[in-house]
Amino acid sequence: NTTSGGNFNSQWYFGNGDSSLLQSPTYVYPDTGTYAVTLIASAGFNSSCKDTALQNVTVHPQAISVFTGLNACRTDSITFTNNSSQLQGETYLWNFGDGVNSFIANPAHLYNSADTFLVTLIAITPSGCNDTTTQYIIAYPIPVADFNVPVTCPGTTSNFTNQSTLQWGTF
Repeated sequence: NTTSGGNFNSQWYFGNGDSSLLQSPTYVYPDTGTYAVTLIASAGFNSSCKDTALQNVTVHPQAISVFTGLNACRTDSITFTNNSSQLQGETYLWNFGDGVNSFIANPAHLYNSADTFLVTLIAITPSGCNDTTTQYIIAYPIPVADFNVPVTCPGTTSNFTNQSTLQWGTF
């Protein structure tokens, strides 16, 4: 609602029984559907001087972004399961938190390093309604197995010493 000089009043009818007297209101529709929105603009000095505009407003379905992914060893590919709304024509944008993206609905990803990564999934409907969800995924480090055993003679006790290492975490 843009004014070009003058004083006027606005009456908005949002097509579902709700209304507003604000000049340029905001409104949140609770449900999808097509609503016949009416604006009645009347001159502030004489309410009989008025004009009406009618326009259909379509409220499209909202995407709902949901996924699961299980923590795994760095050398194992992590499969992400997309549990989003999956409306017809919905597209997906994954960001795995390591600079790699994917547009596949249910991707698998192999991390090059052990770390905690913030994974993001954006679900986008054909009309542009989108939803974003994030989840931390851990790519665990791989231990390096090693041990030491001193010279061993027959009939003597052998003492094995575990010298394995792990980048972080515990065995």
